[in-house]
Amino acid sequence: TLPPFTMAHGLSKLGVAASTLATRKCARLSGRGVVRIEGRDSLSFLQGLVTNDTSQLGPASTPLYAAFLTPHGRVLFDVFLHSFFTSGDGDRHTVLGDVDKEYLPELLAHIKKYKLRANVDIADVSDEFSVWANFGCHADQYSEPNPEIRGWFQDPRVKELGLRGIFSNNVIPAQGGSSEAEHEYYLWRTGAGVAEGPVEIPIGKALPLEYNLEGLSAISFYKGCYLGQELTARSYFRGVVRKRVMPIRLGVHGTSALMDSMDVVPGNNIYSEQGKKLGRVCTVSTDFRQGLALLRLKQALNPQETLRINNSALVVHARRPFWWPRKWFRDDASE
Repeated sequence: TLPPFTMAHGLSKLGVAASTLATRKCARLSGRGVVRIEGRDSLSFLQGLVTNDTSQLGPASTPLYAAFLTPHGRVLFDVFLHSFFTSGDGDRHTVLGDVDKEYLPELLAHIKKYKLRANVDIADVSDEFSVWANFGCHADQYSEPNPEIRGWFQDPRVKELGLRGIFSNNVIPAQGGSSEAEHEYYLWRTGAGVAEGPVEIPIGKALPLEYNLEGLSAISFYKGCYLGQELTARSYFRGVVRKRVMPIRLGVHGTSALMDSMDVVPGNNIYSEQGKKLGRVCTVSTDFRQGLALLRLKQALNPQETLRINNSALVVHARRPFWWPRKWFRDDASE
């Protein structure tokens, strides 16, 4: 089995800038939008729609990471749920959801389909709020970039990802926010083996456990019923997951030198030397050096296997993330 994919060692090998590894940086995540769900029934309404337990949300509580599923248990959208305040009588909650901006209209349509008589108001407030991330050196240690501005929280998925927050567009929560910093955050996140958004977690196709959502604290298996719960719970308690998303490096003939003409896109298939399909690319960086892939564990973690994209000369090197529980990569997944 390959050694664990630690943040500092692994990301330096993947080409993440040394400055990112040595300092803390802030990035405004321009691809993320914000939806507001407000009203007396907001928490109970969401409880029946998302994978996590919204009863844990309270004023200024740590955000929850969760997902909306189809009735058949496939992922539609991942979301960070922030509970900012309640009214004086304590029964009116405001929840802000950090979601993919491009697919926000589809998310709104999905939520409103189940509103019925629930006392909730649902709106796109992306023109009022922005999503920010704080990452880099010692990202697992809570340290607000600007103590005078509240709203930062430890990323609920993996603490080494750093801090994350929703802020009013009238506020600059920290220095930074350039497109370069946003790309570095993408490298930081994918280097840790964490997928995000409908491009990386395909709408209506992705299974929550294959995309590691239980390990990213996105699923409560004891909260009761929610849309898509049956298949997710059955798969979890059976304990068999043969494929998972993991970070990859790309190279030609075993090297990291890539040809400019290589065209790698999400959805490209990955094969063994014998021509057996082992998975697919979820995302790839602009320099085609790193990304994420959904791969069969038995072959991906076998150092004797050679993985190639579309049976080409482009070789895939997979690593298990440092935060994976050991039970995930036991060599007991049968074919």
